Amino acid sequence: MSYSIIETGLKAIIKKVTGYTDANVALGDFRVLNAGYTKVIILTQGSFTNRRLAMGGEKERLWAIQINLFIKYKDDAQVHTDLVTEKQLILEKVDEYPELDNVNGVIEALVISGDVPRRVFDDSGAGPHYFALTLTCQIKELVYMTEKE
Repeated sequence: MSYSIIETGLKAIIKKVTGYTDANVALGDFRVLNAGYTKVIILTQGSFTNRRLAMGGEKERLWAIQINLFIKYKDDAQVHTDLVTEKQLILEKVDEYPELDNVNGVIEALVISGDVPRRVFDDSGAGPHYFALTLTCQIKELVYMTEKE
């Protein structure tokens, strides 16, 4: 198994939420924010841990993937409501598919935390253009490897 397969699996789950497609869900590519979508998700790499569970090659990997949610700014009340709604929909969808719709080796995906919403301005300081919220999804994977020594 590899990180990229797990990241792609999480992207597929997010696309099951109404309004998300390949066009507005990206893997590490922030250029999608320039396309004018009302909501965007950009998945980025977080930390990971790797530990041996048993002699003979069984390991547990915990991957952290950052779900960066962006809502197009209209006014504060609208953005607040939209962030609450979208955050809840994402949490529920990941909870509905804890194995990322049967991605091999994944035993649990769970959104474990979120940060404080923030305004997003462009390089010149104009804006805000989006409000952003980052959710951390932790994905537990079991890996079985044949060791050569």
